[in-house]
Amino acid sequence: PIRSLAAEQAIAALPSRCDHCALELTFGQRRSHERSCPQRPAVCEAADDGCGWRGIHADLEAHEAGCRHALCRRVLRGAEARWATERDALRSHIERVEAANRAVE
Repeated sequence: PIRSLAAEQAIAALPSRCDHCALELTFGQRRSHERSCPQRPAVCEAADDGCGWRGIHADLEAHEAGCRHALCRRVLRGAEARWATERDALRSHIERVEAANRAVE
């Protein structure tokens, strides 16, 4: 596609405002700011597990620190990692035992 650098620069310099916090900035700065704006909408990491909290990103960490759903998710994530390690060790052990049995036969 044909692009006009002058038009893109003119558009990027236009005044704009963040949809979340109303900060005045340029149109070119807006997208980057809105991705990290502390006032942007947020949901709990455990929304899929039943937590209905919705708020702003600035409050997310404090919410998740006390959310029972998020706590359960963190505990299970750690347990799943340990289970995977144990599962892999058991599979390896079974393979060695089966190889030893085949060698005896």
